[in-house]
Amino acid sequence: MLVHPSPQTGAKELAKALQRFGAARVEEGIVVLETDRAQEIAGMFGVAKVSIAIECESQFSAISKAIAEVGRRTVLQGQSFFVKVYLSKDRNFAARDLEFSATGALAAELAGVASPAKSEREASIATIIAAYAGRRRAFVSLKEYEGAGGALAGSLGSASCAITGPLSLASCIAACRAGFFLPELLLLYSDEDDLCRNAKLARSLAEKTRVESQKIAIAKVPVVHAKDGRTKMLQLDLAAARTLARVESSKNVVLPLSLATHPQWFIEMAMKEIHDAGKFPLVPLMFSEMDCTKEEEKEARGVTRQEFVKLKKTRLEGKKPRRIRLEVGPNYLHDIIDSI
Repeated sequence: MLVHPSPQTGAKELAKALQRFGAARVEEGIVVLETDRAQEIAGMFGVAKVSIAIECESQFSAISKAIAEVGRRTVLQGQSFFVKVYLSKDRNFAARDLEFSATGALAAELAGVASPAKSEREASIATIIAAYAGRRRAFVSLKEYEGAGGALAGSLGSASCAITGPLSLASCIAACRAGFFLPELLLLYSDEDDLCRNAKLARSLAEKTRVESQKIAIAKVPVVHAKDGRTKMLQLDLAAARTLARVESSKNVVLPLSLATHPQWFIEMAMKEIHDAGKFPLVPLMFSEMDCTKEEEKEARGVTRQEFVKLKKTRLEGKKPRRIRLEVGPNYLHDIIDSI
């Protein structure tokens, strides 16, 4: 299997992270390992794509033969195919020469079954046979999976994050994709419906970030006018900012704020809470267009500062948040709810 690092990730760092799947080595900037967990690896941040490939000697004739073998196994009747070769530097043959030779040989073998694409422009609708040739070994791809992209988890350090609703899930994922690791997740809710929804969002985050266990701090937040979705969202987000400002595990705090859903004065207020605590606010959704939000949440932009300050001061109820560590699995959602 070949694991191609994303532009933000070094091959050596990715190989180290993949050691838990098996012995991994780096060949010309690509990580090579033997495992049957291709789709799981493709879902990791820091991975551009994953290729299931056959290995051969990095010689012109051997690569051409391997390309023909892959073509016979993958190209179906009526399909077109396209051969693309990626060569390391200092080779005694050109990629274009190998592509031309292998395409001609495969076209002869598949005559009456399939034909080569006329140009690289047509490759998007063809079966693409990709070959990666290093100085010593070469690999021809049988199947490829698109990776999650982004940076390797933890490459930028840790960050504190909260789940208060759908926007917060998108913020947490964006932070992880950028290279932050979330040592603990704060989950806030105001009623049973909130708890069930946010527990599902926490599970989605765990599945997306591929963690095996997750430490969660859970707390109930009393809100004023709970049926008013506009102010309820703002109260939960402010409670999250104030709580995360006191977390000692990380200096970085992820805030689920966007100019598409939050008033500018509220964004300034929440960021000030973080700044005054000596921490650094991260706002990955600041300029995003959040088309998937509820209409009442979009209308929160119209809430004035005067209207908001008239509400009862938002604070955590009673003691500190309840902290638990859960294994990510089929019972994860119920474990969160049962812990309350």
